[in-house]
Amino acid sequence: ADEIVLRADAPIVDVSVNGKPARMLVDPFLPDMMVFNPDATSRLGVRPIPAVAARAVFDDASVRARIARPRLVFANGKSSRAFTGLFGDRWSDVTGVDGAMGPGVLPYDSVRLVLRDGAGGTVRTHRLPKRETWSIESTVSGAPTNVDFSLLRSETMINRPLAQLMDEQRLLTPL
Repeated sequence: ADEIVLRADAPIVDVSVNGKPARMLVDPFLPDMMVFNPDATSRLGVRPIPAVAARAVFDDASVRARIARPRLVFANGKSSRAFTGLFGDRWSDVTGVDGAMGPGVLPYDSVRLVLRDGAGGTVRTHRLPKRETWSIESTVSGAPTNVDFSLLRSETMINRPLAQLMDEQRLLTPL
């Protein structure tokens, strides 16, 4: 089976975009789409589809974007033409990347995440119900919970009901 190995602290994939080399950050926040930094779009020949635009809505705010479908080729030789949002600003402050893609764009049978190097670690394998959504069902403090993975955030977020349950069980330590 095709497998790609990503480091959780730098989940970067080398690809070819329209025949030109590029580096893309894998961001689970973008399930099966891509975004490019503005400086990379012209260098990589990423052109918007004429007369097609989009709007991303976040609570009370929205951001306009153009839509593109560039051709990506991965190290395993497989290609993708995922929908791509072209926004006016950089997607991420991570240096050395041209943009970001969601895990659903990766054309691999298996994605292995290395959280840290060294011996004595634990290996866990999870089959995802949807390959574009890095989310699993688990049990935390005896309660069924959905666990979503983020490679780019250092903090852990939990919802209010789970936080209350964990607090009642004295499993949370205030900072």
